[in-house]
Amino acid sequence: MTAADLLRGLYRVRALERAAGREPDAASLVVSTASALALASAPPDTLTLGAGTIGAAVLRGLAARDLARHQAGTDVEGYPAAPRLGLLDSVPSRGVSLSVASGAALAFTLRSERRVSVVVEDAVAVQSGGWHEGFSLAAARRVPLVVVLLNAGASGLVGASRRRGEAYGVHTERVVVDDAWAVARRIHRVVESARTRPTPWLVEIEGAGRDPIGRLETRVIVAEPDDATATPGRVRLDRWIAEADAEAREAWRGLEVAA
Repeated sequence: MTAADLLRGLYRVRALERAAGREPDAASLVVSTASALALASAPPDTLTLGAGTIGAAVLRGLAARDLARHQAGTDVEGYPAAPRLGLLDSVPSRGVSLSVASGAALAFTLRSERRVSVVVEDAVAVQSGGWHEGFSLAAARRVPLVVVLLNAGASGLVGASRRRGEAYGVHTERVVVDDAWAVARRIHRVVESARTRPTPWLVEIEGAGRDPIGRLETRVIVAEPDDATATPGRVRLDRWIAEADAEAREAWRGLEVAA
């Protein structure tokens, strides 16, 4: 994955979220996109989006049209499960997604598969019993599970979960989301570490005042110029945005966004 791959993914996910009538915050957008792109595809690692922007499901191979149909005319905010793509069910109840992801990671361990289960959760989920049940199982069985906790201002909850992780003897990481590329690389390294030496990881993502997407755009323009076509950086980014918007419009063509 390159910075350009990440940026194009962000544009696609943002466009799909907006087409569905949602305006994703930058932190949620970055974390969900980075998590989806960090996973292996063959055989597929699993992703459970208990929080964040569900449009990231298309980055695992789900058709944008299928995602739109799943949500059209209803209040459903999830995505259709697609096991062959590594997409596990999105569970509305906070904390339950972690139990689902832990079960998948345990199955990988029992079958001696080099696969990783990743779940993106909101920090508030740590208040639920299901979250701690799933985390306890993962810690006790040393399964390849990566829990990405998205902090939307509940710093006390995140800190408590980190202390819990340390008490369980699992690895913990803390990342500030103002640098999208740094977030993506950190999540990718954690996923590969869990694959190489199966063990749970707790990655807490905290927000900051800077614009992570704007910073990534600057990185792509400066560090990854399109030398093959000599296309000016901003022109290339505008083209990607237009392509993402077109995909989102086509996905929702003839469908209605729930009121």
